[in-house]
Amino acid sequence: MSMSLFTADIFQQLMFKLILCSSEWSLFTYVTGIRPRFYKVVFLIGMHIALSFFLAPYLGEVTVGALLYLAIISYKMADKPFIENLFFAFYPPILFSILWNFSARIFFPFFFNHSTDYFLNNFVWGMLIIIATVLLERFLREFYQINYISMKNSIWLDNYTLRNFWVTFTEMFSYYLISQTLLILDSLQIKQFLGLSLSTLQIIVAAFYLAILMKVLILIDYYSREYLKEMRQGEQKRYLENLETYSQQIEGLYQSIRSFRHDYNNILLSLGGSIESGDIDLVTQVFDDIFRDNIAGLESKDRQAKLINILVPEVKSFLFIKVSEFERKSYQLNLDIPDVIVDCGVPSSAGLTIFSEMFEHIMPYLAKNPQASVTVHIKEENGLQHYVLELDPYESINGQYLPDLSVDSQKMLNFYKSLSFNQSIHNNIFFQELQVRRESTI
Repeated sequence: MSMSLFTADIFQQLMFKLILCSSEWSLFTYVTGIRPRFYKVVFLIGMHIALSFFLAPYLGEVTVGALLYLAIISYKMADKPFIENLFFAFYPPILFSILWNFSARIFFPFFFNHSTDYFLNNFVWGMLIIIATVLLERFLREFYQINYISMKNSIWLDNYTLRNFWVTFTEMFSYYLISQTLLILDSLQIKQFLGLSLSTLQIIVAAFYLAILMKVLILIDYYSREYLKEMRQGEQKRYLENLETYSQQIEGLYQSIRSFRHDYNNILLSLGGSIESGDIDLVTQVFDDIFRDNIAGLESKDRQAKLINILVPEVKSFLFIKVSEFERKSYQLNLDIPDVIVDCGVPSSAGLTIFSEMFEHIMPYLAKNPQASVTVHIKEENGLQHYVLELDPYESINGQYLPDLSVDSQKMLNFYKSLSFNQSIHNNIFFQELQVRRESTI
């Protein structure tokens, strides 16, 4: 009889831990982007369950889960700061702990009029509490849809994000310390602390930190939306500015064509009169005055004609402006656009900000080294567009190379997963490449 009870108790605990550990793992992969192969996931969840059986009675579920996740994230993301890895290792088990305490100590006792001990000592009720906790976490995940990976990559980019990170880390760690203290007091069978019963303190802690959790999620969601709004407004502003300049230059081209048509008859009459008189010197002079001085203009029209393959209005207008700027400053610019480049939706607009900064990177160098040439390669392969800038030749100035992307551009790369960027130096050529993946349509 006792053996069967023992087996039943083990089975019940196994079911609890299987649901809890697999749900925590799902959240861990969601916030970190770490997604091992299926057999590794099964092994890690099994290890979590085994460690929970042996160590949770002494260390607590939060500590066991956090230590396992810290080992995984430290191995997979060894280049990240330890404090960042520590935060994202503790986040899943602490979030589940807060939600479980709320469900078990506040929600279920309030609506079903039973004590917490009653629910925890009943297998069916215990399973319902675990399932309710998992469903609540999934609801919060789907409702807020926070891009944790983008947030993780942006922690150290500016002081504001870093300050929010430290505030959230402090709140999360304070919950861990308080919950561990209550766990130790309970294991020592101390029923009261600070004049209150442990059950009352656990209810207060659960309610207080649930409110803090909601505050954190709401603020992260609000600032994410505001940040996205600011990015979109910046993209729209740059697009309108480029479009206005593009329109002005198109108007200038139209006026030059009208002027050429007006002067065309006079040019032919001048050449005709010179040919009839047999005055070769006069013919040569007319040719030099009219045509040779405009060869650069014909070359310019050829470069601008290559932009016809670009069907992204903001990119075409931007390159049109850059062609004119390079000609005005007598810089060498080569365009290689063999493929038709279609609009990728939002990533194309966002990528223009980075593409613009790629040009800004090289302009100071060109000002000091006007003999260098810039080649722009734009092509598309299997829905992936490549925007490449090559600066040749390139040498460091006083041992310093061109800087990385700005903080705003790095945040944009973090936010839009369809964008990627890299830069390198090879054989005295400074190489920058922006990749834009076309948005899938259903």
